[in-house]
Amino acid sequence: VEPAEAMMRVGEMQNFTARVVAPNGDTLETPVTWSITPPRVASVSMTGTVTARDPGLATLPARAGMKSATAKITV
Repeated sequence: VEPAEAMMRVGEMQNFTARVVAPNGDTLETPVTWSITPPRVASVSMTGTVTARDPGLATLPARAGMKSATAKITV
């Protein structure tokens, strides 16, 4: 997930991206599912755009099949 960490202000929006890589290093065109916890701190769209809602710490997992990666967000 890029960026792996972000500092955001309440109301700010930031795009996050995730890349799924095969064992040989090729990038795979695999759908990514985004979520965020806790949702009171920030929300995330289906495309990975995060909107900061309330001061705090949040984690942003991106999942594709059996693989996952997480970004950390500070608001």
